[in-house]
Order: sequence, then C-alpha cells, then structure tokens
Amino acid sequence: MLQEWLAAVGDDYAAVVWRPEGEPRFYPDEESPKHWTKERHQFLMELKQEALTFARNWGADYILFADTDNILTNNQTLR
Repeated sequence: MLQEWLAAVGDDYAAVVWRPEGEPRFYPDEESPKHWTKERHQFLMELKQEALTFARNWGADYILFADTDNILTNNQTLR
C-alpha cells in the first residue's frame, strides 16, 4: 500500500524517505508481533530520532511518521 501511495503522490512532497525492512524484526521477550517490548520501543525511538535529525538538517518545516501499525483506509488521507 505504501509503495502505491508513494508512486501516486510522492511528487507532491519535497522529500519522502522510505526504508522498508525486508524481514520482520523479532525481539526475545515479545509475546506476539504486536507486543511492545522495551527493545522494540527503543528501536523505534532510535529510528524516529534519526528521521527527525535528517529532517532538521534538510530544513523541513514538518515531518510525518507513518508507522506500519497505522492503518489508512481513506486513500485521500495523505493528499
């Protein structure tokens, strides 16, 4: 879905950086794929900090995080 969105409206944005992971990431203490362990939370915060630093250095006025657990059903949401 994100690839379709990016192909359709990516040019409407000054920059879109997308780094999909090829394989799911598992954590030793997780009880299920949606269980937020300390390690999973830390990893996400590090990714978001890296993105925020990139956006600041690039001079962006705003940043949008679209985590994979977000479900967008309206195809006009990010237009």
